[in-house]
Amino acid sequence: MKKISIADIIKKKFPSVKTKITKESDLIEDNILDSLELMNLISYLEKVSRFKVKNYLKKNKKFVIKKMEKFLS
Repeated sequence: MKKISIADIIKKKFPSVKTKITKESDLIEDNILDSLELMNLISYLEKVSRFKVKNYLKKNKKFVIKKMEKFLS
């Protein structure tokens, strides 16, 4: 399975995002995505991978790119 880059997905799906995105970025606290955009991203990840937001939130309280990508692996 190809490794998914959440930063690349954000750049493609949300071209209006101009904030610098790193592996340490918190999608909400760093104002990269608003809540609706985050839900769209999560929905997309659930469709293209085995990402399950309920399982993710059991272990993580924040949407940090590095943690999300690790969860996808």
